[in-house]
Amino acid sequence: MTKKVLAISLVLCVVFAASSAIARPRGSMRNQDCEFAPEGYNDRFAPEIPKEIRAKMSEAAKLRIDLGDALHDNPIDKAKAVEIHDKIMKLEQDIERWKFGQKIDRIEASRKQHEENRNRRHNSTRPEAPKPETPKPEQESK
Repeated sequence: MTKKVLAISLVLCVVFAASSAIARPRGSMRNQDCEFAPEGYNDRFAPEIPKEIRAKMSEAAKLRIDLGDALHDNPIDKAKAVEIHDKIMKLEQDIERWKFGQKIDRIEASRKQHEENRNRRHNSTRPEAPKPETPKPEQESK
């Protein structure tokens, strides 16, 4: 009887462990190499991206297609491929510089908000110290 209970509980543990491993979410599409969801894909449609940065993103995407075409030519036009690649790198550098600036702005805003919250919390929980009384003019003369 105890062997049956032990065997059943062991089987149930294995089944539960396997089902939890299957149910565990996989990595997002951003973390995988996939043609359909390249790095920063969702960023292209964010409303806060300036038009000039969006234009650079679009131009880089078009140039990637042109680069693919240039690399599939037979024979490969090396000069053309290098020129397209350099243009893509320049655009991506500009885009990443803007993204880094946004990251710095978010960090500064977060630190400022944290400091304000800390000061507000510190001031609201701390009892105010009594203010020293200034002597009245009549009391000074005595």
